Parts: sequence; structure tokens; C-alpha cells
Amino acid sequence: MEQLQINDIWHGKEGTLYENVSARIDAVTSRNVQVSFNHVITMDGLQLAGTVMTHKQFGYILMLASS
Repeated sequence: MEQLQINDIWHGKEGTLYENVSARIDAVTSRNVQVSFNHVITMDGLQLAGTVMTHKQFGYILMLASS
């Protein structure tokens, strides 16, 4: 995965579960990535406007969003 930078914006690909979703990176640590979404999304049954996830989880979301 490429280097994560604060304020980078990731866009979900058309035709995927993440279509019309944008995630802005708010913070990056050695273990976690904090993101905020352009609108409330449902992830694992929770409605989220943003979340903190591991780099691995974020990479998985990016893979889903672009496939």
C-alpha cells in the first residue's frame, strides 16, 4: 500500500459497496489510520461518520472499494 498522508481523500469505485463514499485521512500512527467519511456509512452493522482502524483494515477497505 502506498504511503498514507493526512488529508488524502480516497474515493469508492462505482459499482462497489463504497460507491459515492469518500474517506479523508485525519490522522496516521504506526498502527492506526483515523478517517472521516463524506456521509454516514454502515460498516459491520454500525453507522459511522468516521472511524479508527488498523493499517491492515484500511488496506482491506481500499481493496474492496477499488475492486
